[in-house]
Amino acid sequence: MGHSSGLEDGHRETCAGVSLTMLKYRFLEIASLVTFTFGSLTFSVLTFSYWRERLLKGRTRHSVLPAFSLVCAAAFAVNLLMTLVRDQDSPWASGLIVALSLLTGLFPPMLFQLVYETERPGLASRGLWGWTLALFYAVSGSLSLTNGLEQAELVHMGWSEWLERAPPLMLACAGGLGFLAQLHSRRTMNRQERRFRAWSRLFLALIILSASLNLWTSDPFARASPDYLILGFFSLTLYFRAPLTFFDLLIKRGSFFALALAVLTLCLTLAPVAGDPFLSALLLTPLLLAAPRIYEWIDRLIDRAFLGRRYTPLEAERLFARSVQAPVDEEDLRIRAEQSLAEILEVPVVISFDASHQPPPEGEGSMTVTIERHGGGNGWIHAPRRPNGVPFMSDDRRLLQSLASTLAFALQNVRFRLHKKHQEERERVLKLLASRAELKALRAQIDPHFLFNALNSIAGLIARRPALADETITQLAEVFRYTLRRSEHEWVRLDEEVEFIRAYLQVEKARFGDRLRIEVSVDPAAHELTIPSMMIQPLIENAIKHGASEIEGPGEVALRVARSNGYLTIDVLDNGPGFPSGFSFHEPAEESCGHGLRNVAERLSGYFGDAGKIDWTRSGALTRVSIVIPHTGTSVAARAKS
Repeated sequence: MGHSSGLEDGHRETCAGVSLTMLKYRFLEIASLVTFTFGSLTFSVLTFSYWRERLLKGRTRHSVLPAFSLVCAAAFAVNLLMTLVRDQDSPWASGLIVALSLLTGLFPPMLFQLVYETERPGLASRGLWGWTLALFYAVSGSLSLTNGLEQAELVHMGWSEWLERAPPLMLACAGGLGFLAQLHSRRTMNRQERRFRAWSRLFLALIILSASLNLWTSDPFARASPDYLILGFFSLTLYFRAPLTFFDLLIKRGSFFALALAVLTLCLTLAPVAGDPFLSALLLTPLLLAAPRIYEWIDRLIDRAFLGRRYTPLEAERLFARSVQAPVDEEDLRIRAEQSLAEILEVPVVISFDASHQPPPEGEGSMTVTIERHGGGNGWIHAPRRPNGVPFMSDDRRLLQSLASTLAFALQNVRFRLHKKHQEERERVLKLLASRAELKALRAQIDPHFLFNALNSIAGLIARRPALADETITQLAEVFRYTLRRSEHEWVRLDEEVEFIRAYLQVEKARFGDRLRIEVSVDPAAHELTIPSMMIQPLIENAIKHGASEIEGPGEVALRVARSNGYLTIDVLDNGPGFPSGFSFHEPAEESCGHGLRNVAERLSGYFGDAGKIDWTRSGALTRVSIVIPHTGTSVAARAKS
């Protein structure tokens, strides 16, 4: 019984040892498949990203990084196919051996080219270095192709032992040439470039050491170490030359993908032990459900540990939205936004709401986005390079673009509130000016002096020229009728205003007789346009009172109205002495000659802003007062409703 029990125990131990060995073999096999799959997919995505960026941006600058990532993707894919192909005597296996050897032979010259591209600006004999690189490609490619054909037993040269040492020898030569290029380079470097050179020298030294060990030993770990060192040097170059690609593709997505494949490897390894494939699938279900949270955790960990980001995108959005609430004006909004973005991005951000103002050039490490709303540019946001050297990633740019949209909405609200406030203020001023204009127009027309002069002229005409006296009474009645009727309206048709001016001029001509010559010329195309009422009368009154009546001999007063290029021009001319020196319609030098005209200038500003202008010129014996206002052909009825 005891002997039988001992045999059973020994049998159990043997079975356990065999099971453990099989489990270990299965783990290594699946781990190899997963590793090759991970490398093939990662570098394929990296290659696609490189070439897509080159096509979209139209880059013409050549770089070995896209080609290097393509060769890495192909090498991992070939390794994966060799693991899956069980029959080593098939033509497929021979072709894969040759392809893998040829791809491996490209790594040493590509390693040297990575260093050469960085140091080329500081090298004196670029032609010599270029020929050296081309010769290195030719030698390494030829040796690797010959080695592949020898290993696949497609040719038999008897050089197999020597050819097996060619890859590490080429790799050591690549490291040595890289060191030599760095020693001969005289390029100026900033702090980050000096850091990159120091790290690259460390990797080159490790690659030379590892390749040298492979010349004298066949240890599996020693034979695999140069490949991983080359990938490490590639990742280092990618980090310093293309940090966006490095963090977004290799670190964030690569870490998540590697973790997922590691879990998948473990589950597939333990599947035979579990005995039930459905049980293995159930083990993966929680991991699949937790995948988004795991990626978010990895993303947040890398943001805090490597990129120094203090806020998540959601936290940054909330912080920025609170900071730009209820600003007083655009300047206040700009200051608030700059302070908030400086806290989020940890750099002194510059914001401009003037789209015509060019932003600072977007250099390496900085970023500039446009503030857009409804397809139009409203300025820009510029974030300079961080002092600590941590680069801005594509996630930072997307976040800044999102915050720029929030800022554009806030800017639109500020401008709307200010416009509404200005509009209300303008309406208040217009109402005040309208009332003041109505009273002043009435007072000007019913002025005792004007009425006395008109009645006195009529009395003198009754005996001598009764017909003219009767006509003058009719014109005077028309003047008062128009004044009283238009005191309730601010807008009139131009032809009605001109008829009123004709009646006013006829009353004045009856007073002055042949001493006053009048002329009225109006563009027929302007008759139906609308203008503010009583806008022309102060100009005519000023031309007679301070112009034509002040000279000896015949006085001349002319009214000319023309429509052209979207504007209505009203000119009043007289041959009087003209305005005094320094006269201004807004700040007249003499109240006696500027009160009515200043009122016209205020009304123009209130109605049309900067688009309405009043000015005067002196040409020879004539003084010209001009009013220029925009016209839209709007009817009086439409004006009344507005």
